[in-house]
Amino acid sequence: MLPASLYFQTVMVAAVLSCATACAALLLASGRRDRLRQRIAFVSQAHGRKDATARDKDLRWHHRIGAFLAESPLIGSSEFEKIGTALAQAGFRGDRVGFAFVTIKFLCFVGAVVVGGLTGLAFGWLQDLSLLEISFLLTAGLLGWRAPDLVLSRVHLRRRRRIERGLSDAVDLLVICAEAGLSLEMGLERVRRDLQQAHPGLSEELQITIAEMRLLADRRLALENLVTRTGIAAVRSIVTTLSQTLRYGTPLAASLRTIAAELRQARMLRIEERVGRLPVLLTLPMIVFILPCLFLVIAGPAAFDLIDVINAG
Repeated sequence: MLPASLYFQTVMVAAVLSCATACAALLLASGRRDRLRQRIAFVSQAHGRKDATARDKDLRWHHRIGAFLAESPLIGSSEFEKIGTALAQAGFRGDRVGFAFVTIKFLCFVGAVVVGGLTGLAFGWLQDLSLLEISFLLTAGLLGWRAPDLVLSRVHLRRRRRIERGLSDAVDLLVICAEAGLSLEMGLERVRRDLQQAHPGLSEELQITIAEMRLLADRRLALENLVTRTGIAAVRSIVTTLSQTLRYGTPLAASLRTIAAELRQARMLRIEERVGRLPVLLTLPMIVFILPCLFLVIAGPAAFDLIDVINAG
């Protein structure tokens, strides 16, 4: 018989590795197949045909589980739409990716309940399944259900910061393109090519926006979709200005120049805010690492002299 602590550690490591491997495999497999299906579905919707690729017969087992849970009262259509928006903002697109993510949430729920049950059995907590023990298992399951959402929010936050980092450069380049006589669509295409290496996330979003502007009847709808996919306030202000330019025919270069100045000012304010927080953030490392060394240097000789006086006396 293994000790309870070693048994618990083995079970926890195996469960974490299994969940991580399953999540990575499901997202990668769904993302690769969804790229072509997303293009076909988008063209079909643009021509008025209903998208039926997300629920066809070639759905894999994790897609079927996710589709069943998405249609059940456990999630529902409105919550699944929010999940799809969150996935799109994190860089994952398509109904199949949403189905795979719902399946991952369900597997994490089941895995957390199993790990909680095994932990309770190893330490003797679960014996007669009282109300408190059932609450413990449900709490573990809810933590497992929410864990993929927390990971997705972190991915979305990192991607949003990368996109925000390239917005000012993109608007400056778009100003140059507008002053050179290029249209909005051609200017976005040139900016996308120039930012492909430095800011790949922003370049990808611009590529999708350009494709939608070519397919949709109203180009402002494509710009609104860009705001929905990114979820960034600065992008909303840019899109609002561009929509007004497309509607009322105001000069594009002048509007973009105003936006570029506002973005540069906002970027400087963020930098100044970080610099202002730096002394506060350095206080704890200074107390932990610098002050003890300073006390040793200053008070060390006096302490040795005091010890010598005490020993001599």
